[in-house]
Amino acid sequence: MKFTTPINIKPNKTIDHNSRILMLGSCFTENIGKKLIESGFNVVMNPMGILYNPISIYTALERIIDGREFTEDDLFFHNGLWASFMHHGSFSHSDKNEALRMMNERLHEGHEQLKNATHLIITFGSAEVYEILDSQYFTSATTQHIVSNCHKLPSRNFATRLLSIDEITTPYTQLSTLNSQLSTLFTISPVRYLGKGAHSGQINKSTLLLATDQICREITADYFPAYEIMMDELRDYRYYAADMIHPSEIAVDYIFERFTETYLTSEAIRTANEIQKIKKSLSHRPLHPDSEEYKTFQKKLLEQIDTLTKKYPL
Repeated sequence: MKFTTPINIKPNKTIDHNSRILMLGSCFTENIGKKLIESGFNVVMNPMGILYNPISIYTALERIIDGREFTEDDLFFHNGLWASFMHHGSFSHSDKNEALRMMNERLHEGHEQLKNATHLIITFGSAEVYEILDSQYFTSATTQHIVSNCHKLPSRNFATRLLSIDEITTPYTQLSTLNSQLSTLFTISPVRYLGKGAHSGQINKSTLLLATDQICREITADYFPAYEIMMDELRDYRYYAADMIHPSEIAVDYIFERFTETYLTSEAIRTANEIQKIKKSLSHRPLHPDSEEYKTFQKKLLEQIDTLTKKYPL
């Protein structure tokens, strides 16, 4: 008897602990990225913070490729904070120089990672965009007037609309010229989009699905069905968080498990499991820290760490 409709995924085992990964996109990017980092992988995620719509994600990617630093012209002042329409609110700061320091520090990190990246992973969250209407906020960061974050400005300052499939696909077809050695992977966030009702939410996700399918075919990128796994394999509210919109912790763990068995090499999975065991041991608080038994345990643990760090210096 089967109680779910399993999503069949063709394995593409190209990720190991020598891989250099850049991840951009929605909060689901953060979920998967953090788990990869915890398992010892070389990952830089969201150098400009969480991003949801495909245009903002691509604009961020262009800036990362270029490596051009942010300046005062890219900022605006609101509610006592200096902010950027290209960045998540976590980059905003009351001190202009501190805001720019954080933004440029992460920009450099992303730029350096992309130079020798083996994998680029992009997660689309929503096809809905917000366009700034007030000309006082037009800056070099808002050339297209599509913002990555509204930063709690009054809604009258924005117009909202759904991107067309062509608007999404056109810029991403250029990724094929970025780096012939770069493996590009797309996914759609499994977070439900219900801000304008269930029907609009389905149209929103459908737009992303159609656009992503076209992009993957045109540039020979891979697609990981995180959204489909959530909708079919985990089709039950027990797999959602309390808000009934975001996946629960166990759902994220399950989707990550499907991700690892799809993309991680067998050795990478073994190494990741070993790292997790070591981290669990490191968090152990002994009842008798001065005992010979615990000293032996420490020695063995240090040997395991030494072996791993010699094999994977990064």
